[in-house]
Amino acid sequence: STTVSLVSSPELFANVVTVQADCGTNGSIIFNAATGGTPGYTYSLDGTTFGGLPANMSPVLVNTTATLTVRDAQGCEDDTT
Repeated sequence: STTVSLVSSPELFANVVTVQADCGTNGSIIFNAATGGTPGYTYSLDGTTFGGLPANMSPVLVNTTATLTVRDAQGCEDDTT
């Protein structure tokens, strides 16, 4: 008989602060850290193209919605808008 143990990683979480665009001012996404999941994180602002952390996620233009997606090494994702 063989015993198999399944180990689950903590839930992936993107720690960000968002500032909503208002009255002609620009909004922003301030990325603090990715935690949980399996390290080896990649990032995307369009949900399609993943790579290193985008150098400039701020400012986000007025009347535009920006979503930061963090993907871990296992392909799990966390989205923040």
